[in-house]
Amino acid sequence: MLISIQWATATPADWIDYEIASKADIRALPRKPVPVGGEVLDDEPGWVARLCVQGVVFGGYDHISLDIAPALGVLKVAGWQDDPDDFATEECWHTDWQFAIVTDEYGRGQNREVYAQKNAGVPIDQGKRGRAWADRPTYPLNQTLHGIWVPDELWRAHVEALSPRTLDDWR
Repeated sequence: MLISIQWATATPADWIDYEIASKADIRALPRKPVPVGGEVLDDEPGWVARLCVQGVVFGGYDHISLDIAPALGVLKVAGWQDDPDDFATEECWHTDWQFAIVTDEYGRGQNREVYAQKNAGVPIDQGKRGRAWADRPTYPLNQTLHGIWVPDELWRAHVEALSPRTLDDWR
């Protein structure tokens, strides 16, 4: 399944497309370690600014994890915010999406779950209720990409560097 990634770099660039057909493809994506402070942005990929699947953009997350079930035709994407410098435990949140392979006949298939302490039991969307932060799933580190804090002016430049992505890019 196609994914598009915009990397957090010193010189903002457009999406880079990757075809994900196996867990090995996920593990082969460029990655840098979890930022701890003091890192300098360069132009090498490894920290994610945004990821796009079927026109759904995951941007500004502390972490994004990918998993694929090829036999089921499903790509799973999870994004979460848990940086203790930015979020108290009750403010942390996590969202899980499942994407089915797109066909012209069926369009896209998506499912979403939200985990956030302050939203536990609260209606989120489509009749679903938020789940408790403590109940969120965990993911293998070798299938997880990490975001990094980007200064506002550079973040705006990243936004301006992007070309549009829609569901039609997945057909």
